[in-house]
Amino acid sequence: MIGMADRDAATYLVLARADLLTERPTLLDQDVVTIGRLSDVRAVDPPNTIIVRWADLGVVDLMARTVDGSRRAQQVATGDALFESLLPGFPLAALTRQITADGPIQPATPLLYAIHAGQALHLYSRVEITADDVCFLRTATVPAPADGLDNLDWLRAAFQTHAGLAPTLNSYQCYFRKAFPGQELEHKYTLPDHAPIWTLAADTHHRVHAGHLPGFTLKYHDELQTWDYLNHLFDIDEPATERGYVSFIPSITTPGWRMKRKWFTTDSFARREQLTDLPPIDGSLDDYVHDVLRLQARRLPTFRRIRYDVNVESLSTGHYYGVFFDRCHLTEQPTQAMSQCEVEYCNSRTTRPPDEAEVLSEIERVAIWVGTILDDHNLPTTRSHYSKLSYLRDAVAGRAGARAPHAGV
Repeated sequence: MIGMADRDAATYLVLARADLLTERPTLLDQDVVTIGRLSDVRAVDPPNTIIVRWADLGVVDLMARTVDGSRRAQQVATGDALFESLLPGFPLAALTRQITADGPIQPATPLLYAIHAGQALHLYSRVEITADDVCFLRTATVPAPADGLDNLDWLRAAFQTHAGLAPTLNSYQCYFRKAFPGQELEHKYTLPDHAPIWTLAADTHHRVHAGHLPGFTLKYHDELQTWDYLNHLFDIDEPATERGYVSFIPSITTPGWRMKRKWFTTDSFARREQLTDLPPIDGSLDDYVHDVLRLQARRLPTFRRIRYDVNVESLSTGHYYGVFFDRCHLTEQPTQAMSQCEVEYCNSRTTRPPDEAEVLSEIERVAIWVGTILDDHNLPTTRSHYSKLSYLRDAVAGRAGARAPHAGV
């Protein structure tokens, strides 16, 4: 039996049949369960998200058993040998074969992660997996009671908890939640017009990967995004309650538009935002704004936006932030450009309601940290909430040749 001293906060993987997380959460006496004790020892304070990389595990002590305990076997393996392209590697397959004897093989797959501290188990469910790693989410804020691992009541409770959240946890990225729904929260740094935004993004990515932002990691399998798109923006005058802007981004893969609405009268940290996908529009965008949206608005210069997104997430809370480096230039005057770095809250990878106070604290921490990177590159920057709307207004007011395009789009 795998045990532990109460003073330790040991960590374990639970490997068993995949359908225990999906079709059949009830353990049967002859089900085979493998519990792997990891060499990693964590602090008792449990995080929200745990990412396990097979190549980083080192030695794993494996104990396989039937649920009724009638058959048991043990094996030592290295993490990188546990799986081969998602299927059990030789040590794990051989161990399972010892338990199943002449019965059908039950292919083991990672289902749960556990932190065992004293008489408490902090339990996590698998939500994503690749051939190289696996991502687990904490499924309950209250730990399960357990004075040892041999009594599998804790395991039964873990599968039942997962079953109650199954549509969320078993469906790709459906566990993301949003704090401050309907709002955009972001800090901005305005950079020199032709700042090296790719170099800045690459350096930020490197520093997060190297652990220079403690408690954060690059977002699981969504570390870096690149974007290139046009934006047709209208400055809304009336009604007064609708002031802000509406913009239209041409869809890249299918005919149509992504319409972005923001409501604000002054540039600020938090703004109301709404995104809507539209089919192709009959007539001009100007007519759509006036006749369909019923807005009195001034078309501002169309601009092209080049953007590099470095995505980071907090392991302790599950909140995910984007560090966006972008350059916008007017399509009719490409030398008229603005570069910025935006630090934006995106959403939260968690099974619990997102904590708004945590978001506000973490986004400030990330913004300050990004500011140190800009300082290291000796870039003169201004931290503010200067918006694209203000930039276009200033361009029209202060730059020769910057003007609203013909109303034909």
